[in-house]
Amino acid sequence: MEQQSDGFLCDTNVCINYMSASAKKPKKRTTEQQKVFDKINSLKDTTPLYTSQTAWAELLIGIEKSQNKPKNRERLEPLKQIAPIKPVDEQTWEIFAKITAELPPGHLR
Repeated sequence: MEQQSDGFLCDTNVCINYMSASAKKPKKRTTEQQKVFDKINSLKDTTPLYTSQTAWAELLIGIEKSQNKPKNRERLEPLKQIAPIKPVDEQTWEIFAKITAELPPGHLR
């Protein structure tokens, strides 16, 4: 998660770990899933949490590639309530483009 001026922006991995943890009994969660689950639950009532448009798109791509699309799509709704999508503005895309252009080949998915 990245600290924003008015809350936290959850990246795709955080979202996946939270959704996976939410779907499992506590004893079946990985250490990372439990850590993310606990952190989000400790923040969600007092600190704004968001999901970026990019992370949301990556989650949707994962659902489209999954074997159980309806079940996985259902798992998105609680996440959307906890961490709604935060629009990315033009200035952010400009910064993203500059940083991405400087990355060595193969460092962008």
